[in-house]
Amino acid sequence: MTKAELLKKLIEKFEQMEFDEDIENIYQFLDGFLSELESAEGAEISTFDLTVLALLLNKKFGLKEIKKEIKDIEKKLDDKDFGLEEIKKEIKEIEKKLDDDKFGLKEIKKEIKDIEDKLDNKDFG
Repeated sequence: MTKAELLKKLIEKFEQMEFDEDIENIYQFLDGFLSELESAEGAEISTFDLTVLALLLNKKFGLKEIKKEIKDIEKKLDDKDFGLEEIKKEIKEIEKKLDDDKFGLKEIKKEIKDIEDKLDNKDFG
């Protein structure tokens, strides 16, 4: 099997994989894939290819850790007290306060302008 055929097989496998597929199945596939690469005639593999495969298999930085990090992020975003919904709610409250006619951004700008005018006044500045 040529390098191109092996890489095509690898790409096809990853396209077929479900995101939550058992990580051990993925590791078994990659181990088998590496064995096929080692035994295939004329299937030279570059340092880059080996690096990518090594990263995928790495317990600390590989697929397992990436999936864990993604799940942690999703969990934080779904948190009722501190998640995405709460963040959106707080942003809306801030926007509402900034748009308030009496105490919002328009009023703040007006008060700052009044202060600047007083400071620039030759008689009272």
